[in-house]
Amino acid sequence: MGWVFGVAVKTEGPQRGRIGWSGGLGTDFFVDPDGTAGILLTQVEMGKDIWSLVAQFQSLHEPP
Repeated sequence: MGWVFGVAVKTEGPQRGRIGWSGGLGTDFFVDPDGTAGILLTQVEMGKDIWSLVAQFQSLHEPP
């Protein structure tokens, strides 16, 4: 994974090319090379209780 202009870029694996960002106050987003975008907005501070939700959100779209 690399970082560019404050966002993460996945450099390997099935989500290679995905850019995204996770905020400390319960926000997460991604944009895949095929144009698919995902936005997660919660009102829960990031911590051990929220990471499973973020992981499930990130796995919703697996590009072909």
